[in-house]
Amino acid sequence: KTEASAITELDRPQESLGEYIGAATGYCSVWYDQFSTGDSQNNLTQTTAADQPIVVAGSTLVTDSNGNAALDFNGSTHNMVLDTGFAYTLNINGLSSFAVFQADSTAGNQIVAGLANYSAVGGLNRFYAPRINAGEFYYAYGTVKIFASGSANTNLNLVSLTADTSQGDARAFLNSSQVGSPTSLQSREAQEPTSTVGVGAVADGQHFNGCIGEFIFYQSDSLSEHRTAIETNINNHFKIY
Repeated sequence: KTEASAITELDRPQESLGEYIGAATGYCSVWYDQFSTGDSQNNLTQTTAADQPIVVAGSTLVTDSNGNAALDFNGSTHNMVLDTGFAYTLNINGLSSFAVFQADSTAGNQIVAGLANYSAVGGLNRFYAPRINAGEFYYAYGTVKIFASGSANTNLNLVSLTADTSQGDARAFLNSSQVGSPTSLQSREAQEPTSTVGVGAVADGQHFNGCIGEFIFYQSDSLSEHRTAIETNINNHFKIY
């Protein structure tokens, strides 16, 4: 399991973190993996100061509309990537991801979370969960687009994308309800050496405008069997639906 679910600072009381940063703006350079430790830890990182999302603004902790701590992404430069270089070995026929987010805008092209090579051949290994495109949420898997019903929104949402042999296909879920139709499993392509797992953008393109409070990314051939339990656990904390 690879998980980035809460940076260490978000566990502090809001007053403590606000006092520490003061009236300045606080940015996140490392979103710590809450599952693994040591050499196995897969942190989300951003070393470029201008690209770091905001965790405190004017002594106030960033929160979503339900008051949960989150990171604010500006829609133009902010993004974070997993720093272990393992993305090249990932096979999209055994992946699952869960993301809690709230968009400030549904315009343009935005990627909340995913795996991809932002290039001419980027579709070969895509795992967008989700992408906002022209006012719609959609969930890209390999060369296939799995469209949600209805329009994108600025509510607090949980998106899940599961693909493994236990399930037998790839499926997308918005707030625990399946959207679109299942699509056949695909295998990664060897010519994708620069694929990247990231949040707030993918390979520093199509930046997300809004806040992200949770991101969980699994490499597993049977994780879909536990999807409902994971979604319930997430919703118990974030009170999304």
